[in-house]
Amino acid sequence: MDLGPNLGPYTGQKIKAKIDAPVLATGAPAQRAVIIWDDLTPGESAMWLSFLAGCSELRHTDAICLYTLTDPCIMADLSLPISTTVACALLAWLLILSWRVIQGRRSSGASLGDGGDTTLERRIRAQGNLTEYAPLFVVLIAILELQGGSALVLSFLSLAFVLGRLGHGVALAFTTGNVAGRIGGMLLTLGSIALAVLYGVILLV
Repeated sequence: MDLGPNLGPYTGQKIKAKIDAPVLATGAPAQRAVIIWDDLTPGESAMWLSFLAGCSELRHTDAICLYTLTDPCIMADLSLPISTTVACALLAWLLILSWRVIQGRRSSGASLGDGGDTTLERRIRAQGNLTEYAPLFVVLIAILELQGGSALVLSFLSLAFVLGRLGHGVALAFTTGNVAGRIGGMLLTLGSIALAVLYGVILLV
């Protein structure tokens, strides 16, 4: 939302606006507009609030909140509990799988590659497969969380993904022939990713 032409010395400058719902730029009335600007003096804050109160895109019943970028409320608005939880869970699992690889290397004596050891090969693939899927899934969940996605939906998708990764990792790194666990883990992994992508598209529409 470019407010520059109406602000005299601020001509050409823009503010960053976080709108709870619906988005102000669409022309729909906002429930609450949180205006973020860096290094505002008290006089400048009063000027902004006065100007925004008369903005034609806002109703008189809409609440206008003005913060600087250093205000702790901004960090609270950017809290990502679901993304943080799933990232920590997956990284903890990666540490466990990495330790299984280290144990395999010690027992087989292979410092690089798998040395023809099928058990070590399975452990390496369990570790590698996790690193192939987990980062982008965490990024997607974080984006959906920032877009205001349902906490229930995102929690369900994250739980399904983590369970899929656990099933796949256990099947490869802790057993020698658990095909069902491997297949089930991949179905949960790919299914949760597909649903997360679909949910992201729904949020954009």
